[in-house]
Amino acid sequence: MQRTKQYYLKLISGLEHWDIGSLLYIFKAKYDPVKGFGFIDTERINSSIISNLVYQTISIQRLFKLSENRFLDHELELFFNVPFLLDSETGLLEAGLGGEKLRKLISVLGRVFEYQITIEDIFININKFVNI
Repeated sequence: MQRTKQYYLKLISGLEHWDIGSLLYIFKAKYDPVKGFGFIDTERINSSIISNLVYQTISIQRLFKLSENRFLDHELELFFNVPFLLDSETGLLEAGLGGEKLRKLISVLGRVFEYQITIEDIFININKFVNI
């Protein structure tokens, strides 16, 4: 059985300040440990940029050390990726993951564009596309 793939759509206003070449340059930025994020697998298809945000988080894992009969905190560096497509003409942002990863993508885009963009939800009435 095949799973349904979910897409999360957002509308970005303010992209008119950047041409497609500038956007491609922005999303070709490699992972920067100081910033804690970067992009991989970036390519341009017509007016769209397809890329993957890579970001790092630190997680604390509590391990029980039997020989000492106590818990120890162990710091883990975790890396995640968020695939997305950005259409520079329409401002449509299409992300392959939701929840915390989508929030991180939106946060990073705000930083990358120095908060000169607005990202809004897109509401679609699915009843117009499906007979229920």
